[in-house]
Amino acid sequence: MLHNLEEAIWLPGWTETAKIAHLTVGAFEFRFAVTLITIIFLGITYYFSKYENRSSKYLMGGTLVIALFNVFVPHLIGTIFTGQYFPGVVTGVLLNIPVIIYLLRRGLAEGFFQIKMLILGGVGMAIVILLLLQMLFALGKVIAGII
Repeated sequence: MLHNLEEAIWLPGWTETAKIAHLTVGAFEFRFAVTLITIIFLGITYYFSKYENRSSKYLMGGTLVIALFNVFVPHLIGTIFTGQYFPGVVTGVLLNIPVIIYLLRRGLAEGFFQIKMLILGGVGMAIVILLLLQMLFALGKVIAGII
């Protein structure tokens, strides 16, 4: 959640000044989307902690995998490519990487996850989240135009 907060605060302004070809995302639509994605991730965490069934393991494992991947793409790659700070890289490197690696290793050791489950869950969640983000950005843009 701290990572998403860091992004929500600084990423919209950063997109206007970044030295790469990109699509600018408005502050409201980005914050709208990141808030709803965060709520979804919290829901997945709750579902996993409450039920620990096969679907919850795929969802939780997939969420951890894409959150770990998200540190590298776009945050670390963006920082290296632009030569400037990419919002989210500090919390991603200092918090997300160590915590997620710990959770994945523990989940594998304790039998909550299997490698196949993490791969399939990660790919599935990546597809869903990328599509959902586009829809939430569009919806956020519409809502921003109304209010």
